[in-house]
Amino acid sequence: RSAAQRLRAELTAAQAEQAALTAMVNQQQQLQEQDKSKGIEEKFNKLKEVYQKLREEHISLLRKKAEVDKQLASANITKQEAISKRDEMQKKVEDMIQKMTIAKTELSDSRHEQDIQVHNMQASLATLQSKLTAAENELKLKEDREKELETQLMEAEGNIVNVKLKLSSAQENKHNVE
Repeated sequence: RSAAQRLRAELTAAQAEQAALTAMVNQQQQLQEQDKSKGIEEKFNKLKEVYQKLREEHISLLRKKAEVDKQLASANITKQEAISKRDEMQKKVEDMIQKMTIAKTELSDSRHEQDIQVHNMQASLATLQSKLTAAENELKLKEDREKELETQLMEAEGNIVNVKLKLSSAQENKHNVE
């Protein structure tokens, strides 16, 4: 009975771990919807596949444990066989917990990469906005200079016309004097 209770306690702990991992996977799926980066999406899909495999393995282990519990309850196996099965199940549960820990770490790394990409995109956007503002300012300065040069050109053309009129008048006066 003590072995069965321990196995049940271990099963409860594994189920709690599974629930926590399921919650983490759900959070990752929400992040994936916000950022459509193909690289992160592929990585998430790989993690999802690993999680599905771990989940299936966990379900399988739970079924096997239930079978062992039934056999223990009906006394169809000896104490030594029960201990052996319990040890085997314990090792499998530990392996599964280790795999879940690795999956959690990879999920965290993926989230960190995603945060870095968002930060880089924001920095790029700020740089582009700065360049756009500088280009707009430069264009404004050039337009102002163009208007200034047009004004100077008009003044110069007016002066040329006045000089031509004076020259024409002077030539006419010279002609009249002669």
